Amino acid sequence: MKERRRVPRWALVTGLVLAVLAITYVLVQQRMQRRMLRQAALVSVSPETAREIEPHLAVLPTGAVAVAWTGTSRQRGVADRIGVRVLQGRARALGPIAEVTVADRTLAHPVLVAGPSGDLWLVFLATRSNEVRVFVTHSPAEALAFDTPRDISKDGERVGHEKPSAVLVGDRLVIAYRTDKGPRDGVAVDPRVFSRTSELARALCASKSRMYTTWIDPKGGVVLEANDDGPTFQTTVSRAGEQVAPETSSCVAEGDEVTVLYGIAAGGNHPERPPLLSGAIVARSNDGGRTFDARTEVREANLVLLQPAMAREASGATAVVYYAGRDAPDALGAVRWNRIASVGDPATPAREVRAPIFLGKGDSTWLKDSLRVATAPGHLFAAFVDNADGNPHIAFAELGP
Repeated sequence: MKERRRVPRWALVTGLVLAVLAITYVLVQQRMQRRMLRQAALVSVSPETAREIEPHLAVLPTGAVAVAWTGTSRQRGVADRIGVRVLQGRARALGPIAEVTVADRTLAHPVLVAGPSGDLWLVFLATRSNEVRVFVTHSPAEALAFDTPRDISKDGERVGHEKPSAVLVGDRLVIAYRTDKGPRDGVAVDPRVFSRTSELARALCASKSRMYTTWIDPKGGVVLEANDDGPTFQTTVSRAGEQVAPETSSCVAEGDEVTVLYGIAAGGNHPERPPLLSGAIVARSNDGGRTFDARTEVREANLVLLQPAMAREASGATAVVYYAGRDAPDALGAVRWNRIASVGDPATPAREVRAPIFLGKGDSTWLKDSLRVATAPGHLFAAFVDNADGNPHIAFAELGP
């Protein structure tokens, strides 16, 4: 009987090691390919010539997406311009950049609003010698060319540094901003533009001719007010005992459905950074804002959230996009998002858009007003400040289904 030949132990070990290395190589290659695909979905919208922050989005009736941002001049070292460009077609081809400036003023907090004909409104703050003013400019649908910005602030009022809000209500552009003069509603700047002021920063949303306003009351939590078309009333959206973070409420409206987003404070806030959140609450009303019975909390285990933003998709689902990271001075974070199919149900597991983001490196003031999200039928868009290469600039992403 022929003796069976034994395989040396070293050969078995070598074969096993080679097999493990081969499997590891394949997994690493697949991970790199997935990462490359994810990164390829990002478009650098701003020119990356200097510090570019504070993005804002507007979706045009054609499906094109307009993106605005605040840009810093290398020569002056101050934010003295707002850039706007349109991403066209399915490939999101980058159009030319239109720049808006106001002589001898620093600019901040651009807000874009798309009109029904494809025209664009741009609202922003302009500061000189600590005097803050609110400006508005308009571009026709035919070409991206903004007219001379107009100061819509009133003489003698002290405008706050907080971001203004703007929304189309019917054929009127309504602009809300904070002043020390108390409420002043419905002031006509011209036949198409109205302004509203208050002592607290407010966010606007609208459904047809019905306008909603939400804000953080230091004593009463998150408040929603309905006005314009129909009776005016106020509703407290947050629940008793919730530690509502400042500067975090926003709303979207569709018919009688009103959705409000606000944050739960995590503590450890710094005046130069946006509020750190232990979670974000999405609350929905189906009776025009009178009651909010459905809500979903978005959290990430062992992470804080910053700058959450939301958008309502055509399906009725709600997308929430945010920065997430550890609460540490040298924290690395990521831009992440999830979807809530129906408010009241749990959110889907978070998906990554961009990492790493240096949340605690150097000057962190760029984090304020640093993320926006918008939708069109079948599409979900996000614009955010990306500093992965050390230079804050504006990145645009079309998020997956």
